[in-house]
Amino acid sequence: MLDLPADGYTMTFRGRLRLFFSIIVVVPMFAMAAVLFELTADSERGKTDARLAAGLDGALVSYEDGREAVADHARRIRTGAARHSLPLTSACTQPTRAIGRLRSAHRLGNIL
Repeated sequence: MLDLPADGYTMTFRGRLRLFFSIIVVVPMFAMAAVLFELTADSERGKTDARLAAGLDGALVSYEDGREAVADHARRIRTGAARHSLPLTSACTQPTRAIGRLRSAHRLGNIL
């Protein structure tokens, strides 16, 4: 004879099968989904970190190159060797030309 629990409820085969299926299939499936989402998020953060690091490296290299060039020019200016060696580029003469055009266009004379 079956011993019934105190509340009078016995688990049927269908109930046991559902419980078994949920424990064996559904719970691990949700756990794997959570792990995959976390791995995807970590991968995206890693890609972003790598892009930032590459940009920082490029900026530092550019800064160092500029600093070395300026230090070289400053050294030549300090020694007096750069008086005639620095070429005038169009970037150096453009502001002067622009000021001249403003003076003549607006009849400013020697204000600018």
